[in-house]
Amino acid sequence: MASLSFDKQKNRWRIQFLAPDGSRRSLGYRGSRKAESQAQAFRGRIEELIAAAMTSTALPRDVAAWVARLPEETHNQLAEAGLLERRASLLLGPFLEGWMAERDGEKESTRITWGNAQRNLLDFFGPDKSLREITEADAEAFARWLRKAEHLAESTARKRACITKQIFRSAVKARLIDANPFAELTGAVLANRKRQRFISEADSIRVLEACPDAEIRLLFGLGRWGALRVPSEALGLKWADINWQAGVMHVHATKTEHHAHGGDREVPIFVELRPLLTEAFEQAKEGAVYVIERHRHYPNFGMLLTRLVKQAGLSPWPKIWHNLRATRCTELLREFPEHIVTRWCGHTKGIAEQSYWMTTAEDIARATTCKVGETASGGANVVQQDVANTENGWQEISATHPEAQVFPHFARICDSLQSVKLGDTGLEPVTPTMSR
Repeated sequence: MASLSFDKQKNRWRIQFLAPDGSRRSLGYRGSRKAESQAQAFRGRIEELIAAAMTSTALPRDVAAWVARLPEETHNQLAEAGLLERRASLLLGPFLEGWMAERDGEKESTRITWGNAQRNLLDFFGPDKSLREITEADAEAFARWLRKAEHLAESTARKRACITKQIFRSAVKARLIDANPFAELTGAVLANRKRQRFISEADSIRVLEACPDAEIRLLFGLGRWGALRVPSEALGLKWADINWQAGVMHVHATKTEHHAHGGDREVPIFVELRPLLTEAFEQAKEGAVYVIERHRHYPNFGMLLTRLVKQAGLSPWPKIWHNLRATRCTELLREFPEHIVTRWCGHTKGIAEQSYWMTTAEDIARATTCKVGETASGGANVVQQDVANTENGWQEISATHPEAQVFPHFARICDSLQSVKLGDTGLEPVTPTMSR
C-alpha cells in the first residue's frame, strides 16, 4: 500500500502511497539511512491511516495517539491527501471555543474574566491563527498591545496574561503544542497602592446617615464594619446565618469556596454592626430568608454607593466597596493578631499585605508622638491592652472607647469574668484512691 525509498540528495526517506481519491502522493521522513527502522514504522502508520480511510472506520487508540503528536506540517500533508481531517482544534478560534465549553460549570464571574482574555486573543491574533505558529515574540507583542492599544492598567494586563498562560498550558497538556509561548509573561498581579483609601470613622458615619433605609444601611455596614465582600458575601448572608447569642455570623465566600475551608468562615457581630443588624431584622418581612432581601437585585452596587457618598457631601474614592473592606481589615489589625484578622476577613496574610492592610495618618501621628508601647498619656498601648483582654476571654468597652462614641445609645460595658479559685483537688476529679 505504501513504498519506502531513500533520497540520497536530500538525505531523507520518501514514502509513496496511493491516496483514497486515487492520486499518488509522497511524504518525506527526515532521517539518515541508519534510521530505516523508524521510517518503516512511519510507513506502517500511514498504511493504517489509508486502511481506516478506505473502510471509513475509526482509528485504533494507539494510532490516534500517534496522530495527535504529529507536527503541524506533517498533519496538514496527510490531511491534504485525505487521510486525516484538518486540526480545527489547532486553530485559535475553535480551540478557545472548546476550552470555554469544557469549563461550562464554572462561576459566571470567572467565565466573564476568561471571556475578556479570550476576546483579546482573538482580536490580536485572529480566529484562524494556528496555535503552533504563535511564538514567544508574538506573546510579548500581545502583552505590549494590551497596555498600549487596549489601554489596560498594569494589574489588568497582568491578569489577562495570567489567564492566557493558563489557556495555553491546557494546549501543552493536550499535546497540541510543544511549549507554552506565554510562559515567560509576567502574570503576578500587583496591588495599586495609589488606589488605596482609608475611610475614616467620621466619613463612614456621614455615608451611613445618607442611606435611605435600614437595609441599605446594613449593606453599607457589612462592608465597612463587617469586612464582607459586597455584593457577593453580603447578598449571600441569610438570617439563619446570624447567631445572635454567640455574636457571630456564618459567611460563605464564593470567591474562595475552592479552597480547603470551602469559603466558609465566622465573623463577629461587631459593636458597630449589631444595631444595624437589629434594625434590619425588626423591619424585615415575615419569612424573609436573606439579610439583604429587597435590594438584592440592584443593578449596580458600585453606582449605589457612589451616589450615597456624593449625597453625604464626600468625593467618591477608588475601588469604592473594596476600600471599605480594606479599611476594616486595617482597623482590626490594630486590635487583634494577624491570624485572627485574616480568618475573620477571609483572606491569607500575603493577600492582606498586598491588597488590604494600609498605613494611615493616625499610625504616623502615634509613631511621632508616643513611645512604642505607650499611648499619648503615657499609659499602656491600647492595642496591647485589648489583645491582653482578648486572651483573658473578655473585652471591656468603656464610655471613652472609640466604638462607644460611634453609637453612644448602643454602647455597653461588658462585665469582666470573675476569677474563680481552684480547690485543693485542682481540675481533675477525685479518684477512689485519693484521700480527702
